[in-house]
Amino acid sequence: FRLVTGTDETPGGGIPETFRQCVTKLAGAMAQALEMGQSLELPEPEDGDPMNALENWCAGFVDTFLEHEDEWLDAASEEEAADLMVPMLTLSGLFDDEDFQNVRNSEKLSSQMADAIPDSLTDLYLLFHAPD
Repeated sequence: FRLVTGTDETPGGGIPETFRQCVTKLAGAMAQALEMGQSLELPEPEDGDPMNALENWCAGFVDTFLEHEDEWLDAASEEEAADLMVPMLTLSGLFDDEDFQNVRNSEKLSSQMADAIPDSLTDLYLLFHAPD
């Protein structure tokens, strides 16, 4: 709720039911697509700048991951999850690591990372949801 609304507090009555239903429906559609081997569609830019839209999406994804990091890493190999997170971590702009900055400053490398995101998302989903 916080990620979408930008507010740290939920309304007095909790998260609105309409919001909860929309998120549940979206999550179900995404899960079904991933289970069928389809790639997720990444956001389209509203301002004509695809890297800005992608950076914002990656930042939201990484922020959500960090909020639940222990749960994620308890459920799967830390090394596997970290490897699959590299494109989103790099393009999120949240980290000052020199290697991440070098990739972001290179149009070619940034494009390669962006192209890797759909497969990384599918692999992350399968890492956490595939039968043992």
